[in-house]
Amino acid sequence: MIRREVMLTMLVRGEIEQLRACVQNLAIQVARLSQAMEPLVRIQEEQGDLRDRVSELEGFRSALLWAAGLLGTGALLRFLYWLLSGGKDIV
Repeated sequence: MIRREVMLTMLVRGEIEQLRACVQNLAIQVARLSQAMEPLVRIQEEQGDLRDRVSELEGFRSALLWAAGLLGTGALLRFLYWLLSGGKDIV
């Protein structure tokens, strides 16, 4: 009976050692994975910055188009007035 308990204790210790080795290997793999993910995280941050810049530029472009449209509308109105007034100079 005692010999059987000793054998079981030795088996349990062996399994515990195997589990420790597995945990150590897993910790190493997690560290490697974290290192591999670091560049991806930086790329995602850069993508966010680029999206913000593009949004700003699109807003600027929209403002320019609006201003150009406003100027174009003013020029068109002056031209129509000129046509309707018989070609007289516009002051």
